[in-house]
Amino acid sequence: MQSEFTQKNQSVNKVFKVIEYMVEARMPLKLQEISGNVKFPASTVLRLLTSLMEMGYVYRDDESSKYCLTMKFCKIGDAVKSSINIVEFVRPYLLEISNATGETSYFAIERDMEVVYLDVVNGADTYGENLKHIGKVAPLHATGLGKLMLLNYDDKMLVRLEKEKGFEKLTQNTLTTIEDLKKELEIIRNQGYAVDEQECEVGVRCVGVPIFDYTGCVIGGISISGPTNKITLDRVEEFLSVLKPAGMEISERFGA
Repeated sequence: MQSEFTQKNQSVNKVFKVIEYMVEARMPLKLQEISGNVKFPASTVLRLLTSLMEMGYVYRDDESSKYCLTMKFCKIGDAVKSSINIVEFVRPYLLEISNATGETSYFAIERDMEVVYLDVVNGADTYGENLKHIGKVAPLHATGLGKLMLLNYDDKMLVRLEKEKGFEKLTQNTLTTIEDLKKELEIIRNQGYAVDEQECEVGVRCVGVPIFDYTGCVIGGISISGPTNKITLDRVEEFLSVLKPAGMEISERFGA
């Protein structure tokens, strides 16, 4: 015999499965379409939709007999978005990353086609690095975190970036053409992380992972960065074992 709690929990799971399917469909749907895709009996889906209609979250068009979500969901989304201070939320993850690796961790976003560092947590023996980097801007094309932001860029946006910001050659490793950047971005997409191989500053290496939101866009990134004698290539997997789970957890908070 199922407990009342278990039954209620199953009902909650079902209603969210219906909502998520309707979001993915992006169009009004008939009862049978929803029922067939979520694999619930039509009677169950009708009951769930009726409850959502009563609460104002679903609208039914009488002429077409199709259901769609209402803008009331936007009100919830806006409230959640405004309640999250992204820097305060990310900071505990930076602390964990620096404590686990002994290295300095960074959080950055894109603003006006540049990387902006919003927070830094020092690793061992790196006192004062945060004062140097918070608020600092850097080019997208020459930084690990910047290349993560470029995952949002299509060809036209890359052309615009080149026109407005240019691809300055900061070191002998800096990527300075759209074609080279596109090849690098494909590698980053496939492996799920970016490396700045002394592309912005000689003697400095960075390993970073993206933070996604509910639209699938990169809204920021977290990284470990430091001198190449400490951020060695044979430690990349060690860093990723901490960075990737953190990036996934933060992304999940933002609906990814």
